[in-house]
Amino acid sequence: MKFLGIVTAILVAMFATGGEEREASQLSDTVIIGDAAAVMALSGSGAVLETAAIRTQSYDDVNRVLRRVPGVYVREEDGFGLFPNLSLRGVDTNRSSKLTMMEDGILTAPAPYSAPSAYYSPTVGRMSGVEVLKGSSQVRYGPHTTGGAINYLSTPIPEAEQGYLKLSLGTDEEMRIHGHYGTVVETELGRVGLLVEGYYRQAGGFRIIDGVDGETINRDDTGFENMEPMLKLSWEPKTYRYQQFELKLGYTDRVANETYLGLTDADFAKDSTRRYAATRFDQIEADHTRNYLKHVIDLSDTVMLETTLYHNRLHRNWYKLNKVNGNDLSGALAAGGADLDTLRGLAAGTFRVKANNRNYELYGAQTTASWDLDEHQLTLGARYHTDWIRRYQWEDRYTQDASGAITGIESFYKGPDSAGDRWQETQAVALFVEDEITVGQLTLTPGIRFESLEYEHIRYDNGTRGRGSLGTWAAGLGATYEVDEQNTVFGGIHRGISTPGPRANLANGIEHETSLALELGLRHDNGKGFSSELVLFRSAFDNLFVDGNVGGTGSGDSDNAGSVISQGLELKASYDAGEANDWSFSQPTFVSLTATDATLDGDAKASDPESIFAGGKDGNRVPYIPQLQLTVGTGIAFERWGLEVLGTWVDETYTTADNVSNSTTDVRFGKTDDYLVVDLAAWYSVSEIVKITGSVRNLLDDEYVVTRHPHGARGGRPISAILGLEIQF
Repeated sequence: MKFLGIVTAILVAMFATGGEEREASQLSDTVIIGDAAAVMALSGSGAVLETAAIRTQSYDDVNRVLRRVPGVYVREEDGFGLFPNLSLRGVDTNRSSKLTMMEDGILTAPAPYSAPSAYYSPTVGRMSGVEVLKGSSQVRYGPHTTGGAINYLSTPIPEAEQGYLKLSLGTDEEMRIHGHYGTVVETELGRVGLLVEGYYRQAGGFRIIDGVDGETINRDDTGFENMEPMLKLSWEPKTYRYQQFELKLGYTDRVANETYLGLTDADFAKDSTRRYAATRFDQIEADHTRNYLKHVIDLSDTVMLETTLYHNRLHRNWYKLNKVNGNDLSGALAAGGADLDTLRGLAAGTFRVKANNRNYELYGAQTTASWDLDEHQLTLGARYHTDWIRRYQWEDRYTQDASGAITGIESFYKGPDSAGDRWQETQAVALFVEDEITVGQLTLTPGIRFESLEYEHIRYDNGTRGRGSLGTWAAGLGATYEVDEQNTVFGGIHRGISTPGPRANLANGIEHETSLALELGLRHDNGKGFSSELVLFRSAFDNLFVDGNVGGTGSGDSDNAGSVISQGLELKASYDAGEANDWSFSQPTFVSLTATDATLDGDAKASDPESIFAGGKDGNRVPYIPQLQLTVGTGIAFERWGLEVLGTWVDETYTTADNVSNSTTDVRFGKTDDYLVVDLAAWYSVSEIVKITGSVRNLLDDEYVVTRHPHGARGGRPISAILGLEIQF
C-alpha cells in the first residue's frame, strides 16, 4: 500500500494542473556542488571553476584549467590536453582511471566499470564550468571514490534569449569556433527551452616529424581536428507540482595525428619538438555520442525526485607505432643502435603499427530522492548501469630501406577470433543514502554507498570466458562547524573504493582498491574580497589497483601494487583589492598550493615487470605525484579592458615507483623536470556585445620533460598565442 501511495503521489504531481508558476532552474542533479558560494557549506574539500576560469585565458586544455585547484595532479602527454592523466589526493594518475568522471552529473568515461583506463576526457573548451569533489563528501558519486569526482558542466539552457559566438586564430595553425544560441518561450503547454551549440577546434601541431629522402609527407601535421555539436531541449509543463524535462543530444568527431612514441633524452635536449620518422602514420580517430533524458519533480513541498536515462557510445581506433625490428619501443630508444636509426628513418628495418580499435558503450538509469526534514536533508539514490568494451585490433608491418623510404606493407589483419578480439561487460547496481543533519552550528553528513557488479569477459581466440560478481561499499562521515559568519571548520573520514575491470578481476585475480581518507580544514570569507581554505589530508590506499602496463605495449597485465600513503596540505586563497577598497576596478589575485608526501607503505607487490610500480620499495615516492606545486594568478579589470597573468610551478617527479633517476635500459624510467609555466591573457570590449581577447601560453617558452610515458621523453607545449573575437547578445 505504501508503494501504491508513492506512485499515486507521483502521478498526481505529474499530471494535475493549475499549480503556481516557478522560475526555470538548472536541473539539480546536473551539478554536484553548485556555484562557488556552495563550496563554503561542503562537509569536504571541493572547488567550482566557473566560466571565467576557462574563457579568460581561452583555455581548451583541462590540465591548465585544473591548475587552479589544489589537490589535483596532472600528467600531460600531447601538449593540447587531448589525453589528460588526472589524479586527486595522490592516487595513481594513469589515464584518470581512479576518478569518477562525469558530464552534467552523468558518467562520461567510455566504460567506467569495464575499462576504467580508457583514454577519454570531455572537451573543456565548450564547458561552462568544472566541479572537483575530494574528501569525505563524495559517497554519492562512484564507482571510483578513492580519488574523487570531476564533473564537467556543459552549456546550460539560458533563462532568457541569449547568444554567444567566439572566433579564434592562433599559432600552430590553430583555429576555434564556438557558438551557441538558447531561448525560453512560454506556450500553452508550459515553458519550453532550447539550446543549440557548436564547437570546432583544429591545430597543425607543434611537433615536427623527421623527413625521409624521396618521400613527401606533411611533416608539420602533428595536430588534430575536433568537432562537437550539441542540442538541448527542456519543458516545464503547467502542472500542479513543478517539474522539468531536459533532453540532451551531443556528438564528438575527432581525428588526431598523435603517437605513443617520445624521444631519447639526448634527442629531447637538442629539439624537444622532434618526432621520429616512423611515427608518421600514427593517428587516432574517435566518434562519441552522449545523450540523456532528465526529469525532476517536486512531489511535495519537502520531497524532490530526479530521474535520468542516459546512453553514451564511443568508437576509437588509435593506429600507432608498436614495435621496431620486433623489439619494444622504449628499449630501442634506450639501447640506440640499429633500432633507433630505423625509427629515425636512417636505417633499413621493419616497424609495426597496431590498430588499437575499440568500441565502448554505456547506458543506464539513475534516480535520486531528496527529503527536506528541517534538521535533516535526507538523500537516497539508485543507479542501474551497463557498460562494455569490445577490443578488435590488428597490425601492419612496414619495411623500409636505408633511406627510410617504405618498400613494403604487410597487413596482419587476423579478423574475428584473433588474440586482439575480446569483450568485457559489467552490469552494476549502485545504491547510496546520505543524511545532512544540522544541530545548531554543527552539521554532520554521514553516507554509505553499495556497488554490486556482475562481470563477464570473453577472449575469442581461445574461447576463454569468465563470469563472476563483485560487491563492495564506500562510506563517509563529514562535518562542518560554523564558528561565525566568516569562519567554518570542516573535516571527515571516508572509505573509498575503485573497482577493476572484468578481465582484471576474473582472469588475473585483481581485487578492488580501497582507501581510508582523513581531512581537516578551515574556510574563511570576510565578505570584503578575501577568502581562503586550508586543508590537511591523509589518504591510505590498500590493494592499489594499477591498470595496464608501464608503457602501453599491450604485454603487461593489471596488478595490485600494494599500499600507498598520501598526505599533505592544500591551500587556496583569493583576494580582490578592488572589491576590498571600493575601487572603480577589480584586482583579483589567487594562490593554489599543494604540498604532498605520497609514498609506498611497504614494498610494491606488483609482479609484472611492465608495471609502473614494479621494483618499488617501502618509502619510495609515487610516480608522477610532485611534492610541491604552486599556481599564482593576478590581474586587473576595468569596465572596458583587463588582463590576467598566471604562473604555475611544478616540482620534479619520479616516473616509476623504483625511483630510478635515469636508466640505460628503458627510457620510461627516470624523472620529469621541475618547470615554471606563465600564461598571459588580455581583453578589450569594443562595445557592450563585442570583445577582443588574446592570450599567450608558456610566455617564458620553458622547455621541460613532462612525462616519460608511454614511450620516452615528451615536453609541454612551447610558447603559443591565440587571438579571438567574442560576441555575446
